[in-house]
Amino acid sequence: MRNIRCADCGKKYDYDVDDFCPRCGSFNPPPGSGVTRLEEEMLSRFQRPGSGGQTVRRAAPRPASGGGPVKKKENFRRPVALVLALLAILTVGLPVVELVVGQVLDTISYLTDSFSRQEEYVWTTDETVLPEGWYESYDAIALSNGQVVTLAGAREPWLPDSYWQAHPDSRCVAVGLWVLGTPEGETASMELMTEDGTRYPPVELPAEVLEACALESISLADGQPDEELWGYSFYLLPEEKAGEALTAVLLDGMEIYVSLEMEWKE
Repeated sequence: MRNIRCADCGKKYDYDVDDFCPRCGSFNPPPGSGVTRLEEEMLSRFQRPGSGGQTVRRAAPRPASGGGPVKKKENFRRPVALVLALLAILTVGLPVVELVVGQVLDTISYLTDSFSRQEEYVWTTDETVLPEGWYESYDAIALSNGQVVTLAGAREPWLPDSYWQAHPDSRCVAVGLWVLGTPEGETASMELMTEDGTRYPPVELPAEVLEACALESISLADGQPDEELWGYSFYLLPEEKAGEALTAVLLDGMEIYVSLEMEWKE
């Protein structure tokens, strides 16, 4: 297993499972993968436009049971080698130009279709199979009320001393949040869960604190129909919870769990 992070969109994935980033299609070969610089350059020319930006899609849920082999994408190195061979033929003589051009166009069409094809993935871990409804940071999640939500990890923000005087022995966690669309029907809510299963509701920081820290507060109820909004949802945890792995729980009829990338301060 070789876990790498996509240089374009920040998605973490297993290179042994996916040659290309499952979020944006970018090619991120790790050191020692055997991919030559020429192959990497040829592949980059076929990257789909806009692969470096935020892509809104429904993330495939992990299976409720089983495990089995992890489904891999098709190997794209073979068609690239074919393209290089065909280009070499072009330099040999003109009589085969018409045939070569047709084959090159077919190969380009194959690569383009492969990049744009939506595939189902089976996610597993070495220890256990996660239940249905689990996602990771930076996955775009389509809620039942029509909204699309993406959680961009979490961090401890700097807050003024005046705030901590009123909240001693506490730690603040800011969960990055993208929200697209207005809720149709009930608005979903979000809680923060620690390793022992304890859940904490969001808190509202005073306006003067947000202004002093240059922070933007946002909730799922703030979504707009044609604009993706960015901000933070804030939570206060006891001091003894510092360092624990955190999970966001989206309450959308059923519970949706998102494993957060958390940056704790020393």
